[in-house]
Amino acid sequence: MVINMAASINNIEARICDCALQRFTASGYSGVTMEEIARSCGIGKATLYKHFASKEALMLACVDYAAGHVGAAAQSVIEDPAATPVQKLEGIVGAVIHFISHINGPAVSDIRRNIPQAWERIETARHRLIFSNITRIINEGKESGVFLETLEPMLVANILIGAASQITTPEVLEELGGTPGQIFGGVLSVVIGGCLTDAGRAAMR
Repeated sequence: MVINMAASINNIEARICDCALQRFTASGYSGVTMEEIARSCGIGKATLYKHFASKEALMLACVDYAAGHVGAAAQSVIEDPAATPVQKLEGIVGAVIHFISHINGPAVSDIRRNIPQAWERIETARHRLIFSNITRIINEGKESGVFLETLEPMLVANILIGAASQITTPEVLEELGGTPGQIFGGVLSVVIGGCLTDAGRAAMR
């Protein structure tokens, strides 16, 4: 079960996190000041510091806030009785893609370098989101004949987690171009294609 961290903060803090996320994902951690964030939120700097004692505290809160929303969105797909196993798998990975899709390459590098504890939380959220649901969905797909009977759920999970981590390295982002989310979308297509039976492929047409 994914815990919705977003539910643990009040309305003004949610609004601050929304504004701050836009700045952090565009400019990185070091590229934006608390004064700029307060101004973009339409509040005074004193009000901002009343809710978040430091830029580091705000950044960490933003990660938890975003992870909560993404987790809740993924869970709604996973628990949808009308969704196919492929749609559920796409829902999980799509949520991860959404989590990183708005972060440009330089911002990723800046966050990893200047506030590694925030990046660790992002990695933890991605791991939790994928590993907590992948076995259930793969087994469901096996039973319905959509996924290969020989498919190992943990192998698929590790491939996706490894890809999510690898594509956010500065070297890979520079080599491939595009945002992490765009690149990971291509990875998802390849992974799902390798999981499908002939019947699963026919159902996708």
